[in-house]
Amino acid sequence: MNDSDPKPVDADARPQRRGSAAGPNENRKTVVVFSAELLPRSQTFVRDHVQNFRDFDPILLGVRKVDGLPLDGLETVVLPPSRIRRAILWLFGLSPFLDEIVLNRDVVAIHAHFADAGMRIARYARRRKLPLIVTLHGADVLRQRREPLHLRLFTVYLRREMLRSTTLFIAVSDFIKEAALRSGYPAGRVRRQPLGIPLPVGQEPVAGRASGPVPKILFVGRMVEKKGLSYLLEACSLLADAGCQYSLTIIGDGPLLPRHRKEAEGLGAQVNFLGSRSAAQVWQELATSDIFCMPSTEAPDGDNEGLPIVCLEAQAAGVPVVAFAQGPVPEGVIEGTTAILSPDKSPAGLAEALKRLLDDPALRQRMGGAGRTFVRENFDIRERSRELDAIYHLAAAGAL
Repeated sequence: MNDSDPKPVDADARPQRRGSAAGPNENRKTVVVFSAELLPRSQTFVRDHVQNFRDFDPILLGVRKVDGLPLDGLETVVLPPSRIRRAILWLFGLSPFLDEIVLNRDVVAIHAHFADAGMRIARYARRRKLPLIVTLHGADVLRQRREPLHLRLFTVYLRREMLRSTTLFIAVSDFIKEAALRSGYPAGRVRRQPLGIPLPVGQEPVAGRASGPVPKILFVGRMVEKKGLSYLLEACSLLADAGCQYSLTIIGDGPLLPRHRKEAEGLGAQVNFLGSRSAAQVWQELATSDIFCMPSTEAPDGDNEGLPIVCLEAQAAGVPVVAFAQGPVPEGVIEGTTAILSPDKSPAGLAEALKRLLDDPALRQRMGGAGRTFVRENFDIRERSRELDAIYHLAAAGAL
């Protein structure tokens, strides 16, 4: 039996179905949601997307599982580990493993998160005549790739297949849409569709309600260049020099953590590095924070935010935001109403914006309340999921 022969799905690779004893609804169509890794902690938006399906049954497909987000209750599938089979899938769109799922589960569309995933699955979608939807999140469009020649040629081929085969590209912000168009994505098949977030249920945090004796600034993000933590630490040094009272809590991990710890040494006990935290723990920190600072900026390789989810979460928690006025950030806040934006890559501007909020509890409360309203009206994942359902219906009907 060779790799092209149909064969049973290996027991260990079978779809892990939802927690319901009845399993998926046999009368509903299925959409395969493809993300290469299942699922890094930074990709809560993919899990939220799958958890909020309404009219279709989702299957979350990946190349490998990683030690990241819990996926309990979600139906997941991991591709067989054979590199040869995967290469045949990427290059020629052949996969008896996926064919069995597509045929047995009445799959009507594939939705890939990130361009890299779209490139890998595009040839398969075209061979199976399945609509392919690819969401563009940020780095997949913005980052300048540095690859050896043979990998560059491979990427060029896969990208061409994706551009040819994809029914619809979804850009999470106007900033990403414009970047995609500049890099050659087809204008008639790129649509802005913001991400949504789950909104708090019941008692909502109020900015500063449970904060300590001094105002608390919170940062959440990976320790990489685009997150701009060095600018925030320099701004905090300026605040300390000016005699401002504050504390800074930093959540996240990554390659730049040693550098950031060294930068924070002069700030003493005012800075607390917590490392990685779960979504629930981040929410708890938001509940006791007065200001959320997101100093994201463009990295040297062109990487930037797509639409900063954590900024939306902060506003949903009633916490005012301080950030740089760059990239997609202005699309995720209302400047002067839910956030104060400073000039890009300016520690002094960041310090001035932070000081304004540190000195004015009433302003913090006013901006926090406006932030909750803004996110509820524009980024409720239930509404965004209804819009995705409409896209899936059109795709299944061949009307996109």
